[in-house]
This record gives sequence, C-alpha cells and structure tokens, in this order.
Amino acid sequence: IKVLPPDINESYEGFSVSSDGIRFGLAAIKNVGKGAISSIINSREEKGKFIGITDFCEKVNL
Repeated sequence: IKVLPPDINESYEGFSVSSDGIRFGLAAIKNVGKGAISSIINSREEKGKFIGITDFCEKVNL
C-alpha cells in the first residue's frame, strides 16, 4: 500500500483512501489550522481543482 503526501487537489482534513493508496490529510501539514483546511476544501469543491499557486491564491480566502 502506497502512502501518499498531502495534496491540495486531493486531500481532505484527515487521511483518505483512494485506488492509488492512502493519502495524508491537510491536517498533517504543520501550522495549517482547521479554518484554512475548511477554506481550501470548500473552495476546491465549489470552484474546481487548483491549477497553480496563483489560481490557489485567487480561489481560497485565507
């Protein structure tokens, strides 16, 4: 079983399972709080996956 790193386009707050393996959640990233995690996930679900850092900054209200 592969253990995958956190990914802003794939991860949720906690660990998740996919066909590729087990992915670390965003909560595993040091100094990223629940508010930021909620904003990232909500923005991704409402506006689609992030295509780069500029797109991420425009879509997520931190």
